[in-house]
Amino acid sequence: MEILKSDLSEQYVVKDFDERGVPKGGGRPWRLAETRYWISEGKQVALDGKILIVCGLANPEELAVMEEAKEVDVKIILLDAPGEVIAKRFNKRNSNEKVKAGLERTVGSVDAFIKGSSDFAPILRDICIAARVPVIYTAELTPVEVVSEIKKYL
Repeated sequence: MEILKSDLSEQYVVKDFDERGVPKGGGRPWRLAETRYWISEGKQVALDGKILIVCGLANPEELAVMEEAKEVDVKIILLDAPGEVIAKRFNKRNSNEKVKAGLERTVGSVDAFIKGSSDFAPILRDICIAARVPVIYTAELTPVEVVSEIKKYL
């Protein structure tokens, strides 16, 4: 995300979907509420002539039924990888005990969370393809290459 921030012009505001914190249990109700929050933030940023990019999970099926999403131009880009690559990335990101403990407080079992996320990857890919969402296969790309691919869709 830092590479994306530094590589884009000031027209873009890049945020992390989870940056306001994830409550214990997180889950779908929180994710939907947070999605509505980011749509609202996107409207505010647009008033200044800027574009908000939010990095995190978005499900096009959920966005399709949100009235708020119909009021603005919401675009999704799926950064895709096989489940085992996603699991490896999550494990690397959560190798710090402090980070892992924080995630554990939020989701319970980190291992179950990682397995669930990696198992959901092919399902989300199919949902995105059906919704005609651009898919960037990231398994063999460097972060700089991923940013380059993202910029093609902006």
